[in-house]
Amino acid sequence: MEFILAGKKDTNQVYELVQETIQAVYPKYYLKEIVDMFCEFHNQKNILHDIEAGNTYILLENDAIIGTGTKKENHITRVYVLPGFQKRGYGTFIMNRLEDMIMKENDNAYIDASLPACRLYAHLGYQTVDHGIWESKNGVIQVYEIMKKQFVKKKIGGKQVMNYLEDYYTNYDEDGRLSSKHGQVEYLTTMKYIHKLISCSEKKKILEVGAGTGRYSIALAKEGHDVDALEYTIHNLEIMNAKIKDMQNIRTHHGTALDLSRFPDETFDITLVLGPMYHMYTQEDKKKVLEEAIRVTKKNGHILVAYCMNEATIIQFTFKAGKIWDCINNHMLSDDFRCISKEKDLFEMVRLEEIDELNARFSNVKRIRLVATDGAANYMRECIDAMDDATFDVWMKYHLTTCERMDLIGATNHSLDILRKIQ
Repeated sequence: MEFILAGKKDTNQVYELVQETIQAVYPKYYLKEIVDMFCEFHNQKNILHDIEAGNTYILLENDAIIGTGTKKENHITRVYVLPGFQKRGYGTFIMNRLEDMIMKENDNAYIDASLPACRLYAHLGYQTVDHGIWESKNGVIQVYEIMKKQFVKKKIGGKQVMNYLEDYYTNYDEDGRLSSKHGQVEYLTTMKYIHKLISCSEKKKILEVGAGTGRYSIALAKEGHDVDALEYTIHNLEIMNAKIKDMQNIRTHHGTALDLSRFPDETFDITLVLGPMYHMYTQEDKKKVLEEAIRVTKKNGHILVAYCMNEATIIQFTFKAGKIWDCINNHMLSDDFRCISKEKDLFEMVRLEEIDELNARFSNVKRIRLVATDGAANYMRECIDAMDDATFDVWMKYHLTTCERMDLIGATNHSLDILRKIQ
């Protein structure tokens, strides 16, 4: 698969691709007058003009043009994939490549969204900021959405590059996820296992690495524990700081799980790593995160590490969500269906054997428990969210009875590895 600049020789093929796609898809959404207007707008003259200006790209599969996209400065337009190749991730691939080029010189991208494509663009992080109006020759009016995506960047080696993690959490409601009934399963389970390590009378010194908006850190501080909460994303840190204005026993820090040098060795009774492993894409980074967490934890203290699990993602977010071809065509799956993630994919998935392999690199920790923190909750989230409180209590009793079963842990969305530092 290649994504290259279109040449003049490609004009007819691009034109035919665009016309075929409009005629096959748009009549399901628009009146004939509007479909004709789209066809006229994307005529050969306009397409040739954009090709000669160096703005139009083509997607090749086995040397055949199956998709196209055009960018003019930070404006994306004319993104089309042949009907026979749709719903396989090619549209997302084209958008990602155009965005990669745009973000080198711009902080945002705009796109005029047709009805068939609005959901895709929203999924990619675009938000409607305005509306435009087209009027056909016989007076039929078409209102379309103007959508914008704001790029959040970070500096690496003197260059500004996309900060995908900051961008994601700026637009994500983490508190809302953990507050839903299906989200509470993970939260209540994690808190139960934290409390197993703390007696009622003890006040512990706790570090949460990757504290998000403070759901766990604040709850533990309210119980009287002395808490340090470190968070990478500015957006989450600002939300957390707004919540703790009058609390004296919790301190927030901006930083990364890869570097805990601000904290001395053996400082904390419990170190929580409940999010960072979701975003570590190499074994060396995972090792560094766990190494740092172990270092700052006292001897006989505990390190709790959360992971996103591979099989739940394959089942729910590839097959069930209809994204399997996206993943295959974008080379996001290995031959044995292990998720292959890069920074722009946001989440790193693991299997049980990979957690074991990571732990085996450390002789100074011992596993106490491995827990499926949400179990089947995400597979049946609509059902759980609809439960009355009494039924939900029964579900939690079932879940907590079975969440340490090894035959279930591999299929959970989130797991919790509970380690004790032994030397």
